[in-house]
Amino acid sequence: MTNALNKTIGVGTDEAAWFLYHPDDLAHRAEDPSGWCYSDFAVSKEFAAGRLIGVGTGSDGSFRVRFTNQGLTEREHTYVACSKAFRLHIQHDRLYLDGGYQLPSAEVDDPDYDADGWLDLPNGAYRAIVSALAWYDEPGATDNDGTATEQALTSYVVEFQSVANLEDVTPPTDFPWLDPSRPTIAYYPQPQEISQPLIAGEYRLLERPEVLFPGISLSLPLAELEYRQLEEMLEDINTMWEVVISSALEAQSIGTFFKFSSMSSSGYPTESFKIGGIGLQLVQLRQTFDRNGFLWANVESYEPPFFAADSNAIAQLQQRFADYAAQDTGYQQRIPHYSFYAERIAALTNPRQLGWFVANALDLTVDRQQALLALSDRDLIQQLIQLLEP
Repeated sequence: MTNALNKTIGVGTDEAAWFLYHPDDLAHRAEDPSGWCYSDFAVSKEFAAGRLIGVGTGSDGSFRVRFTNQGLTEREHTYVACSKAFRLHIQHDRLYLDGGYQLPSAEVDDPDYDADGWLDLPNGAYRAIVSALAWYDEPGATDNDGTATEQALTSYVVEFQSVANLEDVTPPTDFPWLDPSRPTIAYYPQPQEISQPLIAGEYRLLERPEVLFPGISLSLPLAELEYRQLEEMLEDINTMWEVVISSALEAQSIGTFFKFSSMSSSGYPTESFKIGGIGLQLVQLRQTFDRNGFLWANVESYEPPFFAADSNAIAQLQQRFADYAAQDTGYQQRIPHYSFYAERIAALTNPRQLGWFVANALDLTVDRQQALLALSDRDLIQQLIQLLEP
């Protein structure tokens, strides 16, 4: 790299993160959900290939990023809060700095690139070191109103170093959070890692003609009465946003403990209601009853019998599902972002989680789904292999 680089670009963030990439290099993500970059199994591939730099900022806002190939200045070195190295393989002589608005996904139909967001850089392999600066700690960085002064350092510096081989650079395996206000690197929690021990007791019960497998995030349609009942229940600020979902109401039936994080209603084109959240764990119904017009259940945690799954069987199931996902048009129509879903399954290592994600993707009767919940890891994997037999 011969020409000196010293360019500063401002970026506003949409989701407390900024990204550096060329759109053509991420065109294969155009059908993926907007949050694909926060899933380790997906973003680690882009980091490894040098197609993306992604940095969590800790909060939304406007940030200035300085790009250089001459190293950090003495002032910048003094205020480095944390740094992270990325692989970067430039193939188009330029990159785009984005606050998350144009990153390729199914939600970005017609990207609108800011002309000032482009950075010219020669093609080649680079080590890109991103440093977050605690710029506000420098005397004179802010005025009496707390506004950055003209001489203030930037929030970030990205240093480009040419390398002979990308393999010489160790890429991140998680989406890193380089917050200028924090002296350490943090990582975004992955949805499949979120868990919460169930406190056995009484919970609002929703009966559904299908099984909800734990670990699956979804939007659940509600009848208007159910929606209004939940609204009424949540008027008590001490009420947790938790329900139990089950396809059967008899004692000893197995259901799912569901943590919902959103409620929404729409009047167009017809009135509809839904909640969004994630299934956390299996529960067993001890008793169901009516309380003030609401259906409730007394539940306890449920653990299937333990028989470990064979690693060869796990690999066989993943291969059969990959073949199924690539060929079955019913699956492709039924599962949103079906390629991304299959990519997730290929990366799963926990046999029970793998089994539940595969089962969720298959077109099974409720009775068959319910039977799968009670199986050990070993039997669950074997049963699904048989169901996917060509």
